Amino acid sequence: MRVLCAWFPKLDIDIVLRQRPTLAGRPVVLLQGHGDRALVSGVSCEASRLGILPGMSAGQARRRSPGAVFLADNSGACLDELERLAMILRTRVTTRVEVGGRDHLFVAIDGEDHDAEKALALRVMGLVRTWAARPVRGGLAATRADALEAARASRRGMLALPPAHGDQPDRVGIFRNEEVTARRAFPDALGGAGARAAIGELCVRLAGILAGRGVGARAIAVDVATREGHVRVRVPSPQPAFTGAELMALVAGQLTPDLLEGATRIEIRVGRLCPDVRVAPLGVANFERADLALAG
Repeated sequence: MRVLCAWFPKLDIDIVLRQRPTLAGRPVVLLQGHGDRALVSGVSCEASRLGILPGMSAGQARRRSPGAVFLADNSGACLDELERLAMILRTRVTTRVEVGGRDHLFVAIDGEDHDAEKALALRVMGLVRTWAARPVRGGLAATRADALEAARASRRGMLALPPAHGDQPDRVGIFRNEEVTARRAFPDALGGAGARAAIGELCVRLAGILAGRGVGARAIAVDVATREGHVRVRVPSPQPAFTGAELMALVAGQLTPDLLEGATRIEIRVGRLCPDVRVAPLGVANFERADLALAG
C-alpha cells in the first residue's frame, strides 16, 4: 500500500479569485488573526514577488507592499472544497481518504505491485483533476510526508517516488465522522453566569483534547438541560476552532443568559474534525530569502 497526495497549489488564492475575479493580477495577502500581529497565511504570485511569505506578520507584509489587498484567511473554504472532493473519492474510489491540510488530501493506493499502484494513482489523479476543475499535482510514496513533498516537487501531473528498502508505509485511515464530547451535571441549578463559567471550562477541556490529537473542530453543538426542559443549539463555525477561547467565542454568541438560567446539565460536542491549519511564524532564514526575492 502506498499513499497518493493530491496537492492544490495556492488553493486559498484560487478560491479568492474565483469569488472576486477583479483581483486577478493584484497582490493578494490572506491573514490569520487580527491586527498587525496577524500572520500571513496565503499569498498570490504577485505578492510573493514582492517578498511576502506565509508566516510573516501583517505589519511586515504591509511594509513590503502597502498597496496589496489584505483579506481574512479562508482556510474554512479550502477545507470545504477538500471535503467535497474527499467525499466523492470515498463514494467512487475508496473510503481511505483523509484531508491532510489546507491544500492537500491523501488517498490510499493498494495494488498488486508498485507498477499497478502507480497506474491506479494516475487514474485517481485524472478523476481528481476532473472533479476539482482547478490545478492539482500528485505525489505517490510510502508515507504522507514523502507523498506531499513529491507532489510539491512535481512540475505537473504526478511524481512517484521509487520504493526504498525498509520503507514503513503509512496507512490512510477509513473515514469516520468523529465527535468529541465534554459534559457536566450540577446538583443545584445554575444561574446564567455560573452556566457560562461552566461552558468556558468545558471549552477548555475540549480544546485540550483537540490539541492532543492535533486537530481543530468545524461543528459545535451545545445541549443545556434545565428543570423545565432542554435547549439544543448548533453553532456554525466558518473557520476551524482550536483553542478554548475560540470555542467559547462561538458558543457565547449563540447562548443568551435566559437560555442558560437554571441549567442542571451542559454537554458540548465538537465535530467535523480537521487538520491543524494554523500558520507558524516565519523564521529568520526565511526572512532573508524574502529579502533576496524582493531585491531580485
